[in-house]
Amino acid sequence: MFDLGDVERQAECGWAGVPGLVGPGVGVEGIEGSVLRPRATDAARPATDADAGADNRWMPKISAPTVAEHRAAQRTALLLATRELLETEGLAAATPAAVTGRAGLSRSSFYEYFASRDDLLVAVALQVFDEWNAELDDALAAAEPGMPRLRAYVTTALAMTADGHHRLATVLREADLSPTSREDMMAVHDRLTSPLVHVLEDLGVDDPRVVGALVQGALGSAMLLVSHGVPVEPTAAGLISMLEHGVGASA
Repeated sequence: MFDLGDVERQAECGWAGVPGLVGPGVGVEGIEGSVLRPRATDAARPATDADAGADNRWMPKISAPTVAEHRAAQRTALLLATRELLETEGLAAATPAAVTGRAGLSRSSFYEYFASRDDLLVAVALQVFDEWNAELDDALAAAEPGMPRLRAYVTTALAMTADGHHRLATVLREADLSPTSREDMMAVHDRLTSPLVHVLEDLGVDDPRVVGALVQGALGSAMLLVSHGVPVEPTAAGLISMLEHGVGASA
C-alpha cells in the first residue's frame, strides 16, 4: 500500500524512493491506479541552464526544420560521401565506417538509412543513373523527333562520358553484390535505355527494344573509346554515321 503522505514527503528524492522521477520542489497531486501524477508546488524552483542542458543531452541533434528533412539531409550526406570515396579511392574504400566518417555521422547511424553496404551502392547507382537520364532528357527535349534526337542522344552521352559522368557507373559495375542487389542494380541500369527506346519508337523502328540494345552496345564501345582519351567529336560522328545508315535505313 502507498501512503500518500509518505510519498509527498519523499517527493524531494523521487517517486517513493526512486531517484530522478520527481525533482526538488515537485509534489504529488494524486494516485490513479499505480500511476502517480506530479504537480508543481509553491516551493518549485525556476529551471536553470543546467537543467536545460540535462534535458537536451538526450535529444537528437536536428539540423533541419523537420525530422523528415533532417533524415533526408543525413541520407544525402551519406550518398555524397560514398560517391566521393568511389571517385577518389575506389570501390573497396566505400565501407560503412569510411562513409559515415566522411559524412561526419556516427557509425551506427549508417543502418538507420541502409540495411547493408549493398543497399548503399544500389542507392548511389540509382542517384547517378537518374542524374544521367535527367541530362539526357534535357538534350532530347531540345532536339526534333527522329534522327536529330538520336544524334542528340549519342553526342550527349559521349560528352558526359568525357566529363567523367560515367566513371561512377563503371566503378559500380565492379561491385561484388548479393544476387538480390545485383538484380536491383540491373533494374536500375535498364532505366538508362528508356530514353533511347522512346527515340527509336519515334523513328518507327519495328522492335525498338532489340534495336535499342544494339545501339546501346555500339554506344558503350564509343564511350569506352572516349574514356580512354579518344576525342568526342570524331567518335560521335563515326557512330552517328553508322546509325544513320543502319537504324535510319531500317526505320
